[in-house]
Amino acid sequence: MKRLKNILALLIAPLAAPVSFTVWSELAIGPRSFSGLLSALPGFYRYATPVAYMAATLFGIPALLILSRKKCLTLPFFILAGILIGTMTGLFTGFYIAGYDIGGMADYFTYDLISIYIPSALSGMICSVLHWAIRTFSLKKNGLR
Repeated sequence: MKRLKNILALLIAPLAAPVSFTVWSELAIGPRSFSGLLSALPGFYRYATPVAYMAATLFGIPALLILSRKKCLTLPFFILAGILIGTMTGLFTGFYIAGYDIGGMADYFTYDLISIYIPSALSGMICSVLHWAIRTFSLKKNGLR
């Protein structure tokens, strides 16, 4: 059952990353209407979902195995791992984006703090908390089923 919950969590949790990026863009760029937010969501899903699943595969599974081996499967460790994974993913994504503009590489580390690093760390944290919640809670145990 735990293996099934882990697989389910690995399939569902990365879907929170595009939503968190959409909400961040709403807060950082400027207020839009709720319908404007919903209209931006498919674009974020198109580009952020593959990155989120790649990060979950390359960084998330090894982090889960390390946390499991060290018996540190608590929420604070999941939050720290999610922030770290999100920041690393933002770093690699930012290098990929900045690689198209060689002159922009110097500005990369200052400008992209708001547009890439913070939303990446937040989405990593949100995805890891969602993973922890799916993995931890049971509908039968909590009387919801």
